[in-house]
Amino acid sequence: QLAWLAAGLFVLSPVLYLATFRLAPALVDRLGLAVAILVAPWIAMAALILYTPLAAVAAVVIKRALIGKYEALTAPVWGGFYVRNWIVQRSVRAVPWRRLEGTVFQQLVLRALGARIGKRVHIHRGVMLTRGGWDLLDIGDDVTLSQDSAVRIAELDDGHLVFSPVVLGKGVTLGVHSGVGGYCVLEEGAMLADNTSLQDGTRVPAGERWDGIPGHPA
Repeated sequence: QLAWLAAGLFVLSPVLYLATFRLAPALVDRLGLAVAILVAPWIAMAALILYTPLAAVAAVVIKRALIGKYEALTAPVWGGFYVRNWIVQRSVRAVPWRRLEGTVFQQLVLRALGARIGKRVHIHRGVMLTRGGWDLLDIGDDVTLSQDSAVRIAELDDGHLVFSPVVLGKGVTLGVHSGVGGYCVLEEGAMLADNTSLQDGTRVPAGERWDGIPGHPA
């Protein structure tokens, strides 16, 4: 962790220094203040468009190098796996997810990280899928993950990292603020009402609608 933090410090600090105190003043001197102010948003947009795929590729490469493929397991905090996963999380968080949320590009990056995501899937804003364990996520076609719903494939429990598979079958809907625990399976067409929470290991039969905390057939 210290090596990773030091590398970030010694790489990012000079880049930020050059951009702030060398490139920006040079741009203003060359174009003039008024023109520089007008073109600055376009330059920022172009930089973001260039940065996003580079950050995504870097995150995928680091994940595959340090983790390979996530499997269902329980690992102690501060162990070797924990540190490797911590580095992967930091690299994944460097991706500008806020710009990708609710778009097909979000799903492209998640697939590259190992998640199985079908066609016509909608992942609403506020659904956090950046904590690792992507290889354990299986989402079928026509699935909807509503705002702030939670798919808990990666959890911190009693001093341990816990990675568990979750399967969302074809046509499943997770309501607003609903959540599913590890080893949960929602069969085709199943639905969770808003604010419903499923305990670990729950299976929802095809076509059923569940409600409540913990969730139950409704």
